Amino acid sequence: IPITSIMGLNEAILRNSSEEETLAAARDIRSSTMILMELINEILDINKLENGSAGLVEMEYDTKSFFNDLVTEVKSRLWESNLYYNVSIDEKIPRTLKGDAVKLRQIFMNLLSNAVKFSKIGGVTLQVDADIQGEECILDVKVSDTGNGMNEEQLQEIFRVFERFDDKKRTHIEGPSRGLAIANSFLNMMNSQMVIDSVCGQGTSVSFSVRQEIVNPEPMGKLGEEENQKTYSYRAGFTAPDSSILVVDDSRINRKVIKSLLRDTQMKIDEVDCGEACLEMVAKKKYELIFLDHLMPGMDGVETYLKMKEMEENLCKDTPVIMLTANTTDSSEQEYMDMGFDGFLSKPIDTKKLEKVMKKILDSENCM
Repeated sequence: IPITSIMGLNEAILRNSSEEETLAAARDIRSSTMILMELINEILDINKLENGSAGLVEMEYDTKSFFNDLVTEVKSRLWESNLYYNVSIDEKIPRTLKGDAVKLRQIFMNLLSNAVKFSKIGGVTLQVDADIQGEECILDVKVSDTGNGMNEEQLQEIFRVFERFDDKKRTHIEGPSRGLAIANSFLNMMNSQMVIDSVCGQGTSVSFSVRQEIVNPEPMGKLGEEENQKTYSYRAGFTAPDSSILVVDDSRINRKVIKSLLRDTQMKIDEVDCGEACLEMVAKKKYELIFLDHLMPGMDGVETYLKMKEMEENLCKDTPVIMLTANTTDSSEQEYMDMGFDGFLSKPIDTKKLEKVMKKILDSENCM
């Protein structure tokens, strides 16, 4: 998808340019592509809801990573604004929960994106409290903004939108109502619903509660401290100058993006454009990590992976393989893991998730 390349190359500009005019343009590009991605995701979500393929896919997830990523992503949207971002995440939330983390994240992002979008002054507040009840944890969530708010008539229209959305009459739902309707539909699947409290001229608060199964009851603790920076700043989370990795992707631009994102890690990076070339490389060189694109002409990523495992002359039989793809569903990660892949990254690639996966897989003595 071209937008993944645009976002990746723009990330490289943000990291490497020192010209303020260029950086300003790059920040605008980043903001615009995020909005475009939100629209694309909304269309995909609506399509899934309409064709009945949006069922819950429950799996275990790390709550500290979940909320750290969520908080950081919203902070990135506030670089150029004067809005505050108050975050209160209950430290006693269990470390590992089981639920549909993908849809839950989408609910959070839809609400937070709306709050950011409609707050011209003031700011946004995210509050998450935990109510432990036996083997379940109830997450009580409130997202508040200081936007224009809504009068009683506008609030009633929002709830009518929810009803129309549930009746599959979704074609004419536009603007903020669409994101709220999608989030509310996902909440309905989780036996929950939104509660909206708004005062015209003062702001809006949206609340909901969801039950999640407790897997690891150890408290999550404090989230990592993130710098509330107004300008873009990047520093590689690790370096691994003795590590060699292989990037397999039929798109030259996609390979360029990955190499650019990993430049500061000092790793040695080889690249090839097809599955056949990948098989040739693993037969003659040992790699610590392989990134493998799924949809490639000829031999796709899954076929390449299976042939790699069957090869006798393969120096990378035990090398971790990360699947890269822009075509994802709610169950994609589990499906790839069931096939034997060691990790999964969706395009456009999130830098923090990329580094997190790599740090987890590479030997600790190779990462500094």
